[in-house]
Amino acid sequence: MPGVTSASAVPAYAGIPITHREVASSFAVITGHKASDRGEPRISWTKLATGVDTLVILMGMRNLAKIVDELIKHGRSPSTPVAVITQGTTSRQRCLLGTLQDIVDKVGKENLQPPLSWSWVKWFNSGRLCAGLMSKSDLPLHRV
Repeated sequence: MPGVTSASAVPAYAGIPITHREVASSFAVITGHKASDRGEPRISWTKLATGVDTLVILMGMRNLAKIVDELIKHGRSPSTPVAVITQGTTSRQRCLLGTLQDIVDKVGKENLQPPLSWSWVKWFNSGRLCAGLMSKSDLPLHRV
């Protein structure tokens, strides 16, 4: 839908609200890479790792391991729940659940490919994630 950013639409479609009045009042969106010699974004990890409740990372496949390392190194718990979503809101959408500690291995084993977004949140009920995605015909964009 024009005007709706994938940073909020993709997690919401997978059952992950980026804010919730009882547990997550803040969120941030960052790029997982940038056009530079090294391809690494310039981010204040010290502030970001513990400064927001929900973090949405776009285009983060190439630097997934580095981003996870930085978040843990700067104070985010390795047991923080993570959802990695590829091909969001299409009939090819896949949602992979894990933690900061194991998500790099899980993504590698599942061979997820870009486009990919991922979210870490200090809360979520994994039983509700990706709800309603059992039948491709149920997806609003199932013919895309």
